[in-house]
Amino acid sequence: MDKRRIATAVIGAAWGDEGKGLLTDAFSTSSTVVIRHNSGAQAGHTVQTDDGRRHVFHHFGSGTFKGATTYLSQFFVCNPIAFGAEKRALAEITNAPPVVYAHPDSLATTPWDMMINQIVEEARGSARHGSCGMGFNETIQRSKHPELTITVRNIAQMASIELCGYLERIRDDYVPARLKALGVTPSRTWQERLASPKNVSVFLDACADFLGAVGIAYGGKDSVFDASDNFVFEGAQGLLLDAERGAFPYVTNSRTGLTNIITLVREIGLDNLQVVHATRAYATRHGAGPFPREVAGLRYEDKTNVPNEWQGTLRFGESDADLLSEVIHLDYKDQSLSGIEIKQRLAVTCMDQVGPSISFWQNAARKSVGHADFLDCLRQRSGIQDIITSHGPTRSTLSY
Repeated sequence: MDKRRIATAVIGAAWGDEGKGLLTDAFSTSSTVVIRHNSGAQAGHTVQTDDGRRHVFHHFGSGTFKGATTYLSQFFVCNPIAFGAEKRALAEITNAPPVVYAHPDSLATTPWDMMINQIVEEARGSARHGSCGMGFNETIQRSKHPELTITVRNIAQMASIELCGYLERIRDDYVPARLKALGVTPSRTWQERLASPKNVSVFLDACADFLGAVGIAYGGKDSVFDASDNFVFEGAQGLLLDAERGAFPYVTNSRTGLTNIITLVREIGLDNLQVVHATRAYATRHGAGPFPREVAGLRYEDKTNVPNEWQGTLRFGESDADLLSEVIHLDYKDQSLSGIEIKQRLAVTCMDQVGPSISFWQNAARKSVGHADFLDCLRQRSGIQDIITSHGPTRSTLSY
């Protein structure tokens, strides 16, 4: 295999919001394929350029401003309605339409998946799980029924009338059964929204728009990958929200670490992988769930994670070097990496937001040290010597 083919994995090492968009942008060029290997449109990765452009990426890879191609893998859940809204927003700040491909087995979210998600989360009241309300998990749950599964392939191959029949079965049969199984009775307002015939037409229009902007391609050694010598696997959420590691039910129904990446690396035929586990200089968590080092009243500026009705206000805390090292170690330990040359790196973002002394936890004790000593502590505790730091919102503020 040609060693000039470079692959980088950008993985959140906490509860998300670690700066994955910034790092993906930094590792991308015009010849890069950014591969979305997990999650769906609920992910929000911010990229800001030195010329003032700013976008929160949901479907499109965070290398889009650099002209990178986006590939939505079989592990990514597409949302045609959200895709269209993002495409229109990007059209105002990009010079050319982004190039996007999707695997035909990628699942598709319908309006009812989003509405069920919101109805159930709303019904939980103060016991909410912290969902984004975008229907990601509901799409996966519905797709456990083969006769109700909708993929990118289905959207492309079905005539509108056939797809319409699928949607009507979802609306008329699946939705009531699903809500009953969840023990939730929707309000009259929600019942009217669920039954609205506009949902079908809106989704069909969104699917047509999606197909007009997205090429369909299998992974592996497909020509989409043959033409590139640079790949960035852009992760969503973080290791502490992983479906098999996080504190249930406050998790995402997704593998957030290396698991899907290694599968895709082998499919493409790559034999080297730079792995960048990312964290902030402090800790954050958006949504409900355990947050060991949360500090009441602590606040940092964050323009992306504004308070919303589903996840509430972004929570802040202090970094925990023990927890960080543990989850990174487990991410590597869980994988079969034979035949793949791994380069380990750590990224610490938002260094500009903390003062000259950083408070964090190591060996279950609270410490306050200068920036250089903080980074040395992370090196010692994690065993990863190569650390990237960010000192602002753009790629030009990164130090390697």
